[in-house]
Amino acid sequence: MQNPLIDPVISVEQLKSIEKTEDLVILDCRGTLTTSGAGNLLFDVGHIPGAFHVDMSRDITGKRNGQNGRTPMADPEVFAQTLRKFGVNRTSTVVVYDTGLMNFAPRVWFTIRATGLANAFVLDGGFAAWQEAGYPITGHESVRKTGNFTAAPCLERIFSTEEIEQNLLTHRYLLLDARIEEVYLGSSAGPDAKAGHIPGSVNHPNRLNVAQNGLLLSKETLRRTFLRLSDGHPERIVHTCGSGIAACGNLVAMRHAGLASAGVYIGSFSAWISNPMHPISTEDES
Repeated sequence: MQNPLIDPVISVEQLKSIEKTEDLVILDCRGTLTTSGAGNLLFDVGHIPGAFHVDMSRDITGKRNGQNGRTPMADPEVFAQTLRKFGVNRTSTVVVYDTGLMNFAPRVWFTIRATGLANAFVLDGGFAAWQEAGYPITGHESVRKTGNFTAAPCLERIFSTEEIEQNLLTHRYLLLDARIEEVYLGSSAGPDAKAGHIPGSVNHPNRLNVAQNGLLLSKETLRRTFLRLSDGHPERIVHTCGSGIAACGNLVAMRHAGLASAGVYIGSFSAWISNPMHPISTEDES
């Protein structure tokens, strides 16, 4: 399972130093969930040499069943096939990057680890940091070779809706909602049909983990923040958001700070509201 001593974040300098490593695979997951093909356009204009483009909707999102949220987990066997397509082997190191806002890369990282590959990392600052460092970019896609990776036991803890229902009674876990404040409070519904949050959730937008220079805040700052939010018990935190994307950003930030949490509710608010009997709060519980 998760090991808080393994930092999931890699700097552009570290990536540059290993870019010629034979078993390194770089995945570009820039794009949006609302505009089809946007990520491909960004990739074609320029990307880190050797990278392959991963589409959040096509490659990362599993099949929706009306109860598992807007971006459910991909089936491990199907996603393992996707990783093989990008040349991932059982011994590969995979580095994932997005624009630099820690929006999609953490979810891709989480999905990779949920498929059983331990050596996965998120690029701090993403593509913007790579460019800022003056490192080369290219518009040419690398030649693909098929890898030999096969799905293995999940390395992360994924919470079900039933467990979140039970938590309303037990209060064993602390739900940490990674959405922006106005969506958390219900003044805006965002992309979901209802507004508000799961009762008992506290709010910490994942964008607050990123400094003005586009890099993650210091480990010390992040550590203090998550210890404060959890009253000194970060192991109680279950990360949530709207559909399990921003939640993974908070998870990566915590792990970067050397803290272990309980896990992630991937279905998050979009799965929660699929049951009309589930309560919703618009109170500030932070």
